Amino acid sequence: MSTFGAILPFLVPIAALLLAPLVLPWRITHTYGLRVAQWISKGKAARVGWMVVTHRIYFAETRHARVVPVSHAFTFPVLYVGVEVDASPPEDSVFFARDAAALLSIQTRDFLSESSNAVTLRDKVLAALARSDQEHEKHVGRILLVTAPRVLGLPAFNPLNTYYCFEKESGSLRAVLLEVNNTFGERHVYTLDESNKWASPKHAHLHSSYTIHRNFFVSPFNNRSGIYETHISDITKDKMGVFLIVKEYVAEAAELQRRPDIQNGKDEKTEAHLSKHLVASVEGQSVPLNPLTVLTLLYFHPFTIFLTMPRIMSEAWKLAYKHKLGVYQKPNPQRASRQGKGVTIKDLPPTSFDVFCQSVAIAHFVKQCKLHPGSRICFVQVYCGRSQIVVTQLGAVRLDSTEDKNTVSSCDSDAMDMEIHVTSPALFTRLVVDAENPSRALSATFVSGEWSAQSPAHITRFLRLLSSPRTKVASFEGPADSRNTPTLFFFKVLQWARNRFLLFSGYEFSDAGPASPRSTFPPFSLDGRPPMAVRVPNGNELRMLRGVLELWLGEAVFRAVTRFVLDPSLVIGRIQREYSSPSKVSVTALRDGEGALVGEFGDHVAAGERERYRFAVLRDCVDEARRLQQ
Repeated sequence: MSTFGAILPFLVPIAALLLAPLVLPWRITHTYGLRVAQWISKGKAARVGWMVVTHRIYFAETRHARVVPVSHAFTFPVLYVGVEVDASPPEDSVFFARDAAALLSIQTRDFLSESSNAVTLRDKVLAALARSDQEHEKHVGRILLVTAPRVLGLPAFNPLNTYYCFEKESGSLRAVLLEVNNTFGERHVYTLDESNKWASPKHAHLHSSYTIHRNFFVSPFNNRSGIYETHISDITKDKMGVFLIVKEYVAEAAELQRRPDIQNGKDEKTEAHLSKHLVASVEGQSVPLNPLTVLTLLYFHPFTIFLTMPRIMSEAWKLAYKHKLGVYQKPNPQRASRQGKGVTIKDLPPTSFDVFCQSVAIAHFVKQCKLHPGSRICFVQVYCGRSQIVVTQLGAVRLDSTEDKNTVSSCDSDAMDMEIHVTSPALFTRLVVDAENPSRALSATFVSGEWSAQSPAHITRFLRLLSSPRTKVASFEGPADSRNTPTLFFFKVLQWARNRFLLFSGYEFSDAGPASPRSTFPPFSLDGRPPMAVRVPNGNELRMLRGVLELWLGEAVFRAVTRFVLDPSLVIGRIQREYSSPSKVSVTALRDGEGALVGEFGDHVAAGERERYRFAVLRDCVDEARRLQQ
């Protein structure tokens, strides 16, 4: 006991010293962590001319300030390493390593395209630059990556990776890649180069300024309209800084309801508020990466890298429940960005139920092609890379072409009967879930933007193809052996769950008759008879039940905890209550480029107006299909 009492005075300060970074405010630990790291690395040569010859550690802070429709701001610390892509790691690989275990490490597979044929990180960067300008590959020399590292090999959410690409000869900054990750697991790359660079930086302390069009969904409280006014600080001065200002943002009326002064046009500063919607930045100072600075970082910030996602979720909770901002549903990926300066390189993968429904729906399309000899459908999948599924009466063939920029050209457009662009697996999933009435599923998914075509003629052909009269084969035949009690039970439960889910989503699970108070469109019928049902093979009752319950639970949870700007699951209800009215549609179709799809809009057009326009197009296509059917 006396021994413990003797060492207790020494244990208390040691414990306090070890626990201090965990209990002190992050601003204190962040400031003193940087000072200690600078002190222990003072006097060590880290530069030769303009070149940084060692890897760096950046003690940075990220700041976000929202202006419209409510004022909200936050700041929290972030930690980065600056890695010379072509340089070798430090000798003490226990402290830092690439593609190996260490206290701090980076993995090549964590960056840029996962499906690229490039092996090294440099090859990946050059491939990403080539999407914007083929000349970059010839002239890019040194590449510096600034990213959040793994700690003890554990990955953490990293919102932004920045690639600084320098000229081979002069060493000046040639291009910058901004690799943005959202909380849905998607990844997008913006390219900053001479084509979108300002003549001079906005401020003297900045290195360069750029303008890029927004086309990636990052925050559920913003749509994708507007531009990023982007400013880059000089990375060669042991500091880093990326500043983004969202301008020319077009907010929907439901989003602005928190600011009635703006919504009613009474605020004299309305234009100023809407032109500067959000300001985001990450800025920090660096020290050489060596064993002592790595240990310093881990002492002062043992969990900071893993707290990025919880901090983002905390701020999202404040916006949703304190400020009561509406939420935008995650939109489908855009086929291509304007000016070619942004591309999504990683999409949200489809679920196993989506994959199953796709196989069932494709089998249904093959049957329809057999009823219409000579018909062919080319499904161009925009999500999860670009690929094609060509369907004929002989079967279906998948053509993967993720590296082909012009995927559509691989199909013979003249010989194709119809070319359907699928922007979401929801087309196939809704067809199978609403198997008894595929026309209703087609209508709902087209109006909500899950599929389209390059001309109304292809939509008309697609509708005619799928309007074959219903056969005696039901969508769910039930168990072949009625004595199989477990299978019969799952079948009955599946039918109940499916009908309840459709009713919950605003669907009718029986055809609307003439006396129905609801609109008879959808569903549509070209010859007075319902179209052929999508048949789900026997033995899949449990899989279908699990999938329907997952969809139902997901929509119920989101509807209970979220106030959508426009609830995407209730599109059928909007069609029946609003879009079926004889009022004319005042929206004019946007053409973002040659070959734009029918009803393809930017986010600067309100979601409700986009749906209303697509419904009008669909109604015209149905009328045309009926005329041709006669």
